[in-house]
Amino acid sequence: MMGFFIAISTLTLWAGGSKEIQKTGPVKINYWTLFTGGDKDYMDAMVEKFAQENKDIQVDQLVAKWENFYDFLTTAIAGGNAPDVAVIHMTYVPVLASKGALFPIDDDIKRMNIPGDDFLDVPWQRTFFQGKQYAVPLDVHPLILFYNTKVLREAGLIGTDGKFAPPTTPEGWLKAFETIKTKTKAVPYNFAANSTGLYREWFGLLHQFGGTLLSADNKRAAFNSLEGVAALQLLVDFVYKYGYSKENLTVQQTFTMFKNNESATEGYGVWRTGAYEKENIEFGTTFYPTFGKQPAFWANSHVFALPQQRKKDTQKVDASMKFINWMTNNTIMWTKAGHVPSRKSVIKSKEYQALNNRPFAKDISMLSYVKYAPAITSLDEVEKFVIEAVQAAVIAKKDVKQALDDAAQKVNNVLK
Repeated sequence: MMGFFIAISTLTLWAGGSKEIQKTGPVKINYWTLFTGGDKDYMDAMVEKFAQENKDIQVDQLVAKWENFYDFLTTAIAGGNAPDVAVIHMTYVPVLASKGALFPIDDDIKRMNIPGDDFLDVPWQRTFFQGKQYAVPLDVHPLILFYNTKVLREAGLIGTDGKFAPPTTPEGWLKAFETIKTKTKAVPYNFAANSTGLYREWFGLLHQFGGTLLSADNKRAAFNSLEGVAALQLLVDFVYKYGYSKENLTVQQTFTMFKNNESATEGYGVWRTGAYEKENIEFGTTFYPTFGKQPAFWANSHVFALPQQRKKDTQKVDASMKFINWMTNNTIMWTKAGHVPSRKSVIKSKEYQALNNRPFAKDISMLSYVKYAPAITSLDEVEKFVIEAVQAAVIAKKDVKQALDDAAQKVNNVLK
């Protein structure tokens, strides 16, 4: 089990409250997160800020690798060792709630006066399962496009105003990639095929071409359609036909290549923004390109949830809910990592809208093109088979249609 941990940081945080779990000292809560990338430092900073402003709650924070996080969390819940509060992905709310792994928190939200109408509508709605609410949204984290300004300048794609004007058509993007390929030594468009990032890119493209992951009633696979094939074939062609992308890259390799001016653009999650800024890279961001018929891009949301305990302690619950309310109300700090804040009041703030390299800060209406995975209790199993399929096509060169058909058969067996 220790292999799951990458860091354990015990932070003594004191938060104001009217109740005490112990006769003396603060109320202690255990807080588990899955932030192991460039956004980890920003979460740590938020927790430390909480400590400075509050005096009666002690928060012990544990960070685990997100790849193993859900196995780790469910094992802890089953063993009676669950944390008091945890960050999970919004799309996993039905998965965990259906297993009885989370406390419903409707009454707690009301009692602690957490304002539901201040949260973005879709993430807030997706924290409900079978009529009960199980989480509070922290953010939205879509895929965007990062571009290396130095490389684009070399390719002649930076205007006299010093800015990059993103193409507005699929043909325009392909022309730009060809220009980069011809005029520079950099890879025109990078993506990490050897990661779940490949699935995220394909998922967005699937919707760009007009497809969906599942049928409207979520009872059948729908991704092995003409649209799904076109989306996956495009990524295959980027590597093997056009030579716009390098094959079988890891997340770290794409980061290093971009940092070293070896790639011109890349599709990646907003959470990489702060990490690039720390490296002092000359770069910019824009919305994920429209390679298909219509704008669409993958996204998910981090949410706070209260895992099931063998015995519910109302003082710990109150402390956890106060912590959650403070964290979501101070998400301007979280935007430094690159994430879109969950609360409308933060989105409307001058501080957020003034941020550079956060495209949604300039046009929040683009969130209407965000596409989330369907709200199903078996999403973990479904995504596992789809991830295997898209990687088989792009990495192992399996026939695109066959890869998706094979996955669809497995997914349909899960959905029966």
